[in-house]
Amino acid sequence: MNKEEVYVDELRALKDGHVGLVERYRRLQELMRRVCIEETAHSHAEYSGLFSRLYSVCQHRGIDYHAVDHARRNARLVLNHEAEPSEESYRRDWAALCVWLSSLYAFPLPGDLVQAIAAAGKTGILTENPVTATGEHFRCIRLTVVGVDDSGLDAVSSDTPEGETLRVVCQSGNPILHQAEPGMQLNALDCVRHGRELYPSMLVLEPDFLLDVSRLAACVKPYGSHPFNYLLDQFAPRHATLPILLGEAANSFMDDCINGGTDAPAREAFVRSMQAHFREHLLDYATLPDNVDASYFDKAYEHYCHIRQVVTADFTAPGNGLAADRLVLEPSFICEAMGLRGRLDVMTLDHRRVVELKSGRADDFGHNPRPQVPHALQMGLYKAILHYNFGLPYQDIHTYLFYSRYPVLYDERSSGDAIAAAMRLRNGIVCLERQLRRDGLAGVLDRLDVDTLNERKMNNRFFEEYMRPPLERMCDVLHRYAPDADGENALVGCYFNAFLAFLKREHYFAKIGDNRPDSTRGFARVWTAGVEAKRLSGDILTSLRLQAAEGDRGISRLVFSLPDYGPDFLPGFAEGEMVQLYAWNGPEDNVTNHQLFRGYIESLTDEVLIVQLTYAQRNAKVLPADSSYAVEHDSSDSVFVQAYRGLYQFLTAPDSRKRLLLGLRQPARDEDVTLCGHYANEAVASIVLSAKQARDYYLLVGPPGTGKTSVALRAMVEEFLLENAARPGRSLLLSAYTNRAVDEICQMLETLDPPTDYVRIGVEQTCAPQYRAHLLSQWAGGLTRREEVAASLRRVPVVVGTVATLSGNIGLLAFKRFEAVIVDEASQILEPHLLPLLCAAADGEPLIGKFILIGDHKQLPAVVVQPERDTRVSDARLREVGLTDLSNSLFERLYGLLCGWGRTDSYGWLDCQGRMHPAISDYVNQLFYAGRLRPVPLPHQLGKLPFAQVGQGLSRAIAGVRLGFLPVRPDRPVANNKANAAEAEAVSALVEAIGRLYTLNRLPFDAGRQVGIIVPFRNQIAMVRQALSRRGITDAGSITVDTVECYQGSQRDHIIFSTTISQPYQLGLLSAVQQVDGRPVDRKLNVAVTRARMQLIVVGNDLLLNRSPLYRELIRESEIINGHIY
Repeated sequence: MNKEEVYVDELRALKDGHVGLVERYRRLQELMRRVCIEETAHSHAEYSGLFSRLYSVCQHRGIDYHAVDHARRNARLVLNHEAEPSEESYRRDWAALCVWLSSLYAFPLPGDLVQAIAAAGKTGILTENPVTATGEHFRCIRLTVVGVDDSGLDAVSSDTPEGETLRVVCQSGNPILHQAEPGMQLNALDCVRHGRELYPSMLVLEPDFLLDVSRLAACVKPYGSHPFNYLLDQFAPRHATLPILLGEAANSFMDDCINGGTDAPAREAFVRSMQAHFREHLLDYATLPDNVDASYFDKAYEHYCHIRQVVTADFTAPGNGLAADRLVLEPSFICEAMGLRGRLDVMTLDHRRVVELKSGRADDFGHNPRPQVPHALQMGLYKAILHYNFGLPYQDIHTYLFYSRYPVLYDERSSGDAIAAAMRLRNGIVCLERQLRRDGLAGVLDRLDVDTLNERKMNNRFFEEYMRPPLERMCDVLHRYAPDADGENALVGCYFNAFLAFLKREHYFAKIGDNRPDSTRGFARVWTAGVEAKRLSGDILTSLRLQAAEGDRGISRLVFSLPDYGPDFLPGFAEGEMVQLYAWNGPEDNVTNHQLFRGYIESLTDEVLIVQLTYAQRNAKVLPADSSYAVEHDSSDSVFVQAYRGLYQFLTAPDSRKRLLLGLRQPARDEDVTLCGHYANEAVASIVLSAKQARDYYLLVGPPGTGKTSVALRAMVEEFLLENAARPGRSLLLSAYTNRAVDEICQMLETLDPPTDYVRIGVEQTCAPQYRAHLLSQWAGGLTRREEVAASLRRVPVVVGTVATLSGNIGLLAFKRFEAVIVDEASQILEPHLLPLLCAAADGEPLIGKFILIGDHKQLPAVVVQPERDTRVSDARLREVGLTDLSNSLFERLYGLLCGWGRTDSYGWLDCQGRMHPAISDYVNQLFYAGRLRPVPLPHQLGKLPFAQVGQGLSRAIAGVRLGFLPVRPDRPVANNKANAAEAEAVSALVEAIGRLYTLNRLPFDAGRQVGIIVPFRNQIAMVRQALSRRGITDAGSITVDTVECYQGSQRDHIIFSTTISQPYQLGLLSAVQQVDGRPVDRKLNVAVTRARMQLIVVGNDLLLNRSPLYRELIRESEIINGHIY
């Protein structure tokens, strides 16, 4: 089918009156979005919403956008529950979409569609909300820029009914005039409209690109407020220091004094609070390079007494209105209007009183203490957020700065000019981020120096002795490794520049959303998508009822009951995931008009949701039992910030480590090293010896089923422990990218004989319960002195944690030098994410001696949302050192270099697999692994399936099938392209048939342990579960139905793979083929096939799948199962 035929079929399906109106509007919107993404895929402009894409497409093709934009608006209104749909209005909107597609692709519409369009009539907006033309005030209007000149902007409103072009009048010299570009989103705040002209008080560029208030305020330095301050802060390393820990302690004191009461004597209450704070920061205190003496605790006690005094007396003083029963601790806010998010220390329930605690110094040089400028600005921004989110007048919001060093509560009031200046700084940061996404640092490096940063031209002694030197050091490092530098420095600079731009693009997509069809990624979707759209994708849980509020030190654990969301609903949340919680009593409630409580999902079932709050509450009024609640996804910049710091650490790493990572020197070895242990498997013994002899690094390729963790990693750890027993004092770091993979490492450690002690760095929420005893908080929980914790940490031979967690605790590496780090599933980790560990150094030496990477670059790669055209590397210098694609892992790049050098001594292969029957593994073995995999063989890898009795129907058809394909072709268009009811029925019939075979042959059968179902989309999970339930299959709830990403590392005797897709464009979502080692490899398909031990059955539309060469070959290799017999 050509594109014209595909779209005509979809348009006919959208006209199907058997599908509900809301669902048809959702599908209409998705088709429009998919077409717009396809049409803008090769544009280097950035689009933060459907409207900006649609407008750009229409402008580029010379098509009037108004009619199809009416359809977009109506779809948004319906999906946001802001308007009731009708058949008449839908037909008009469908007709507008038909005409638009026909114009866009220049194809004639068939007669049946032409007749339906003629009968539909003229399109219009469902709910009119007219904007008057004279003198009306608006708090916020969202705009898309279409033109810029010296006096203002031309912009199209995506909110006003007709989407008219407005003139945004700006003062001459306003920075926005050279910052804004066509296609950019813009918020006009506190504006007045006269005719087509808008007069805003502030303009906010790309408001969906949220910046954190505290990080924005921190860019206001004594010497200037340049956007470069934001960039340099991203590079600056993070180390725990006594002042930082004192600030954390002060926050704990505040919480305890507000909600814990002040009845106990001050010294007793202080000790209790300090001990709790110490337990929460065991690793920071234990690894501090500074001595912690009595003076630190005396200072902490002074802060505690000041906080206690202010909370007891000043908070409740007349006019302050800060009584404990009115306070909320650590509420968070998202302000879409200003493009900001923030977390306050203390706030009253009515949002009219805010307190921010600071443990550092106020501005007290030569005069009485007064608030520091960035602190005062931070409070002003919080006030503005409350104004825009809740419509509160500025004069009704009181913000107090409390410096616990001085027991004084400052009633702080920032000027409007200061807020406007802060927003100009925010816009400047957004524009800097845009330039970094395009050109990396190279595009701005010529302006990055101390003179640029020193906007106020300070030259006093304090600046010259304390401020200028660290700025100069950082700027000098960045300039030394410019891409146009001399010699090897230029290569270092090219590497840094390429990855910086790559990370900035990934970070942008994580915030705004990516360019892939049907994607629901992007944190901005939390407020840009309607409730109905988020329900359909499982990205919101609404109408939650609070059943219990529990906790030892305040309310920290919330138990909610879930309503019946209907048979088609599947929550898109996972245990351990960060979420945000807020009061929700109707579709008008959302994250931008409520205070948010951040936390983690502890447990989620069909009936109950348990959330662990990040910040405990002790005031029950903040979570009223008579309210309903909603939970949505949360987001953090921490992974990206760690990667930025890792890139800068790469620049400052010892030259030998930089040259090693860049492939400018080959890894060294010590052939005199011998094994301490004896290993029955000669191949494993050879691998362990080679890894031990490596002085720099060693790579181990472990294809599916070859025992990367259970065999190879285990043997390496055993060898290390034997060596450590002979020569004590060594330390080994074990890591992986995901907590699930770290759990598997812990499982391996638990089975060692003799047992070994180990400690895991992490938090309870993301650690499997059976390994929590080894978390530092529990492992050292009984220790009360810093010296005891430090001594215990020094003695323990093995430390475990995710790459992200360990990268955020570099102080541990300086405290406890590690002989080696072994990283499992390393092929799933982007290169910059490993740099914080591999480039950490002190005194000119790496803090980790060598690294061992275990993985398989032909299985699942790291998650990257950029298209391949943006990740391919064209720079010849980088390609020479193996960096051909920025989305590849360090594992894959180093493996390519080692192969090119012929260094077989520095990498190994596990080629003996004990999982799949050869009839299953042969497909991937020949296509992806050049035939080098061989079975052990284990009993299940020999002979036939154990079903002598085959029964009738589908049971008979599959009884002898090792690799099968069941074709399913829907007889009518599916309602949801990510769910396929016909395939779900086929899958349930297969599960039933498998169970029947075990029963007929009197074999034990545990469906949850023996059967697994893989699907590409989460919506299909719900569809399959419903089909299993309808068929009444015993223990159906125990069967894991999940995506291939969640199945990596797992296996089942019987795997059923429902490919699900029903549209040609979805082939690109199902199958992503890349050239690896000179062969086309579909990594997702590789993982899906190799989860099966005894039997694999693929279910799908053969007409679609045959368009993919790899799927066509899979179908050719499979036994075709007659689908009509079920």
